[in-house]
Amino acid sequence: MGGQIAGFRDGFAATDAPFVVFLDADDAWLPDFLLAHLSAHLNATHSAALSSSDVFLVDGSGTLLSGTFLPLRKPRSGPDSNGVAIAPGGQLAGIASGIAYASEHPVTYFAPATTGWLWSPCSAIMYRRGALEPILSFPFKAKVGTDYLTATCAHLAGGSLILSEGLGLYRLHGSNQSSTGSGFAGGHVRQTPAYRAYRSTLAADVVDYVLENSAWLSDVNGRNFIPAFLTQHVRQFRELADDPRLMRHLIRGRPWQWLRMHVGQWLRRLGGRGST
Repeated sequence: MGGQIAGFRDGFAATDAPFVVFLDADDAWLPDFLLAHLSAHLNATHSAALSSSDVFLVDGSGTLLSGTFLPLRKPRSGPDSNGVAIAPGGQLAGIASGIAYASEHPVTYFAPATTGWLWSPCSAIMYRRGALEPILSFPFKAKVGTDYLTATCAHLAGGSLILSEGLGLYRLHGSNQSSTGSGFAGGHVRQTPAYRAYRSTLAADVVDYVLENSAWLSDVNGRNFIPAFLTQHVRQFRELADDPRLMRHLIRGRPWQWLRMHVGQWLRRLGGRGST
């Protein structure tokens, strides 16, 4: 009845573990998934709110379709100028050999100021409990697409670690909630039309969360963080430009950019009325 977000809340309430992962029933982890994520989180350079590893894409029968999830922000043609490379976690071996995981694949840290989707799908993401708790207690309107809400909002608190190694299987079987599984053509996984239309609800939920928590997010990330994030968010979801609550934040950030988006939105609406 409560949708995917209710499942997240129930699973979260059933454990008191300091790190939490939600494994969808149609996906799978490879043997080193948990070890690799914990080792990345406990690196000696950057602490983060969540981590995401790469995944292999398979179809409903388990046939391999792709060796990577392209939207994942891992290095593909050299270092990412917005990310910080994390040295292998071998230094953990001396104090906690059970969670030391030496990988030859890069691990990259992205600070909260890096916006947009950085991660693989739901089953490939590990959260710190402290970052996830305020998110799952928030009264979001959306019932599905929960990993968009949890990943985006948790990232704002402490940034993300991106593990370039494929550590799980993401199954495309044609009945996925957010993506089409038929006729995978390589490149980006195509989103279903229903999910594309639903993204506006998710985007508005993120705005609600950010505005409700703007004081402590500004304390953690600096006074200009909220205007910068909301400017980028409205650039991606232009339908949000009409929200009157955003005006003071966007004006404080980049007033001319906000004005241009707002005028463009008004002209598109005017043109739509004139064509009917």
